[in-house]
Amino acid sequence: MIQELLIKNFAIIAESRITFNDGMTVLTGETGAGKSIIIDAIGQLLGDRANTAFIKNGEEKAFIEAILDISNNDAVLSVLKEANIDNEDDNLYVSKELLSNGKSICKINYRTVPASLLKQIVPLAIDIHSQFDNTELLNNKHYLDILDHYCGGGLYSLLEQYKKSFQAYCDTLSKKKSLENEEENYEQMDFYQSQLDEINQFDFENESVEELEKEKLQLQNFEKVQKSINVFRQYIQQDEGALSKFYLGIKALDDIADLEEFEALYNELYDLYYKSEDVSEKIMDTYYALDFDEYRFNEVQDLLFTIQRLKRKYGPSVEMVLEKKKEIEDKIQFLNNREQVLSELDKLILEQKEKCIKLADKLHTIREKAAKDISKKITQELHLLYMEHARFEVQVQVGELSKSGHDKIEFMITTNLGQPMHPVSEVASGGELSRIMLALKTILLDQTSISTIIFDEVDTGVSGKVAYAIGQKMKRIAKNKQVLCITHLPQVASFADCHLYVSKYIQNKDTKTKVSVLNREERIEEIAKMLSGDMISQEALKQAQTLLAQVAAL
Repeated sequence: MIQELLIKNFAIIAESRITFNDGMTVLTGETGAGKSIIIDAIGQLLGDRANTAFIKNGEEKAFIEAILDISNNDAVLSVLKEANIDNEDDNLYVSKELLSNGKSICKINYRTVPASLLKQIVPLAIDIHSQFDNTELLNNKHYLDILDHYCGGGLYSLLEQYKKSFQAYCDTLSKKKSLENEEENYEQMDFYQSQLDEINQFDFENESVEELEKEKLQLQNFEKVQKSINVFRQYIQQDEGALSKFYLGIKALDDIADLEEFEALYNELYDLYYKSEDVSEKIMDTYYALDFDEYRFNEVQDLLFTIQRLKRKYGPSVEMVLEKKKEIEDKIQFLNNREQVLSELDKLILEQKEKCIKLADKLHTIREKAAKDISKKITQELHLLYMEHARFEVQVQVGELSKSGHDKIEFMITTNLGQPMHPVSEVASGGELSRIMLALKTILLDQTSISTIIFDEVDTGVSGKVAYAIGQKMKRIAKNKQVLCITHLPQVASFADCHLYVSKYIQNKDTKTKVSVLNREERIEEIAKMLSGDMISQEALKQAQTLLAQVAAL
């Protein structure tokens, strides 16, 4: 859950530090006061794209930081461990700095991290649901993801297995199609054979490019080594060299070598001479072991030139050249044995398709069972949201094989007794979409690690008893999750455990935003204002008191 949020120079917010509590918190205020800006700031921490337009006018950068309680969030802790990020207590510190050059700096526990890691971790703790998310219900492309999310981990391992099999199936189909497009003629065969002969100029099986590069470097260095050795021999090893003079110098001490004060030093000097002589001989032995073969040098250069030419023509790496070689060999084999190759591919395609169908059938069984369960639960939730006669159904039908199986998902609904089911996208109104999505969220949240759910004006299009029911639903979610809600509905606001009022004011010809925590009397006044407008009547005040009393009595 979010414990604290710090926002600096973000849009019209100069600086605001907001403390959030458990339960349900509502944010209210006039349109344009900055409520959604707070949500936009949190969205930056969830991985929304950095935008310089968010930086407050006249400032160089904007900054957002949140302190999250992750004490019971195993999903976040697991990712932190994988990323080698230490987390000594139950709090996680996440921040993002937006710079005027369009770049951003993201940090977790004050350690700079890639934006992708922030985007991976924070959504495991926070979910933002806005009124625009309701449009997901108008596009059946999202339905399968929603159902699979409800199915949970038991489905995903099987789905990954299916995806690998389906990709192999598609690759074989593609290979067959490519081969079928090959023209069966001698000119094409000669062309492929010439390409293969060209690639075979380099013996990939017995020659290593890395070893050749190393050998070339050694051969290139031989002249430099030879020059250095000649100078070394001149100064060290020859009759007038350093070793010879070193030895003569030691011999000059022979007459005093037996004296007590010189004996140890004489022996030490003698040892140094023999050690120097030994190292000198090893240097020469290493030199004599080198063998410069001009023929081999030219051969290595030719081989490396060949591989470079092949890489320029067939791929930027040896691996890609080998892939091209395999492709050409397959095509030659195909042209030589067209009917046999196609027959073998057809057999393989059939086997791969049967495997995909078996896995897809297993996915279908899991989804069908989950669809019945979630349909029943959503219907029950809709009844609590004053859609008493609604019936919701997730239909799972078998279609063509695709990357996710062979299931086609449709969300169906009827809102009146005796009426047939229709796709949600065709019949649901704005207010009904809000309630359907809220019902979905209520059910799906129980199966996630998310501890904070943010509702950004999702109650648009409803009023009266429906608004009251939505507030009641959010309050129910807040028993297990932290709920933050931006609302213009007094019925929803009355359910809050904490009420924040967002206002804007002018200071030094600059518009600024302020966030205040309302006490009970201030809450009554704000809810009354939401009921009747700026001119607060006594009746509105009484109605606000009644709303709060009703909620308190629940």
